[in-house]
Amino acid sequence: MLTFIAFAVFATWYTTCLFFYVATDEARADLAPEFEQKYGIDAMTHPIVMADYWRDGHYNIRPLVGLCIFLTIVSTGLGIMTFCTVSILRYLSRAESLLSTKTRQLQYALFRSLAVQTIIPVIFLHANCALAIGLPVFGIDFSLFCDFISVSCSCFPPFDAVATILLMRDYRKAVRSIVMCSYCTGGFSVLINGFFLFLIVFNSPASLTRYKVLLGNSAATDLVFSLSTTFLQCRLIPNKWAFAYVALGPAKYFGEQVSYYTYVLQLHSLFYLFLCFPVIISLRVDNGYC
Repeated sequence: MLTFIAFAVFATWYTTCLFFYVATDEARADLAPEFEQKYGIDAMTHPIVMADYWRDGHYNIRPLVGLCIFLTIVSTGLGIMTFCTVSILRYLSRAESLLSTKTRQLQYALFRSLAVQTIIPVIFLHANCALAIGLPVFGIDFSLFCDFISVSCSCFPPFDAVATILLMRDYRKAVRSIVMCSYCTGGFSVLINGFFLFLIVFNSPASLTRYKVLLGNSAATDLVFSLSTTFLQCRLIPNKWAFAYVALGPAKYFGEQVSYYTYVLQLHSLFYLFLCFPVIISLRVDNGYC
């Protein structure tokens, strides 16, 4: 069923864009200066999907038909979602006494997840697309918001996934366990500090001559600390009056000495960076960066 729906919607949109949202030469010529100024492309030859609603003092029928198809698809989808939402709520209210606590909690969690998965695309995708497609029918200029509309459409997939993860308890637990994993945080730290070091070396302004060295020193030290942390995977084990550190990362396969030296390197980079902070702060004050 889902495969059929996906194919049908794709075919509908493909046909609509192919036959009803056609970029005519006159419309391309009108947009050519803005295309050249904003994107540096030739509007006369670049592939474009265009709805030219008004031309020569009258409405064009083809893009209006495409608009009607769009509104039909969206309104049908919203109608089905509304009907299903009401049906689910009625079923849960009737069957509440027949369901176990765990099953009821799971069903309500799934319902909340579906509701959020519906609301997010409506806000970030459908509403924005409706504005982009519908406002030109009335001659309303929305050029100030066109870039925002494109960005908000790209925000929909991550927000949708994050919202679902936060609403489902099992997913939240899995994310918590992954975040607590030093491989994840350490690897991310290595990437960020490596990129930061790249920016310092190749993109620092000339005015940061001395401060650039200290920034590079901090980034390199953080990078060493991240590498040693990821390689060591040190875990703390307390026991009332005592505590111990144990290496659970790749360092454990190289023997005690390698683990010990890696731990010393980790401590050294941590406290070395801490002792460098007064120098960095004094240089910032001396050069007027604060």
